[in-house]
Amino acid sequence: MKSAPFRLRADDGVELYVHHFAPDSPSDVRGVLQILHGMGEHGARYERLARDLCADGFAVYAADCRGHGLSAESHAELGHFADRDGWQKIVADVQSLSARISASHPGRPHVLFGHSMGSFIALDCLTQFGDGLRAAVLSGSAPSAGPLGWVLRAVANAERLRLGARGHSALLRWALFGRFNTAFEPAETPFDWLSRDRAEVARYVADPLCGFVLTAGGFTDLAAALGRIYRRALLARIPHALPLYLMAGEVDPVAGRAGVTRLAEELRAAGLERVDVRIYPGDRHELLNEIDREQVSDDLRAWLREAIATSA
Repeated sequence: MKSAPFRLRADDGVELYVHHFAPDSPSDVRGVLQILHGMGEHGARYERLARDLCADGFAVYAADCRGHGLSAESHAELGHFADRDGWQKIVADVQSLSARISASHPGRPHVLFGHSMGSFIALDCLTQFGDGLRAAVLSGSAPSAGPLGWVLRAVANAERLRLGARGHSALLRWALFGRFNTAFEPAETPFDWLSRDRAEVARYVADPLCGFVLTAGGFTDLAAALGRIYRRALLARIPHALPLYLMAGEVDPVAGRAGVTRLAEELRAAGLERVDVRIYPGDRHELLNEIDREQVSDDLRAWLREAIATSA
């Protein structure tokens, strides 16, 4: 595997840092996986998965989302998408990188992978340019929030008015993550809900580019998006024959078995014909960093091979 990171200039001038991993020979590339990471992390954390996929002939692109990782101009910018229309800018960023990937690997199957917040971005992207993809994977995702979504949007808007778009809200942090560790007490860290692997959690805690949450403006963008993307008419825009793989930890506090099962039902109700679900017993939020991560990776790679072989 070789690593060749680069920077991609977004439409508004933001420089996005893109982690790029590929098989040693360009002729060995038979597919491409584009990764959308979660909140409070970055693309470099997916290098282990990239190594596995490169062995299967996949090139992997994992951009640090704006306000994350090396795409943030400074530590103060972590968690901030944009002063206005941040979510729309993120979706445009994904599409820009997708276009570059298609130009670099013409004719190769292109798969979108989104984890947690990245899975919500992926869903939005699928409704807008899903026709250019051969498959998609949602990891640690969640179904529509229902009435709780309205509450989150109201609180986020109020906090943005109070603190400004770049302000950080302890209330919003608690509203989203305050109870995530409850099921895992006594906990050693505030992030035990991520994985049963203590070493992986320790690495996350020690990483200066991990562990933060969105600004008030970012939460407003996220809350508005979550209130929109689950509408059945919008989900119905996703190509109905697109293979879609939902993978989740059984006790993931973001959604878990029940939540991801309901998300699959919502997608099928919108007309999607190829929705596969894999729930891992005992696993928490970050499947790729769980104690059974080798099995998770093997299952994902097997699904990708099958999905690409059987999709047009």
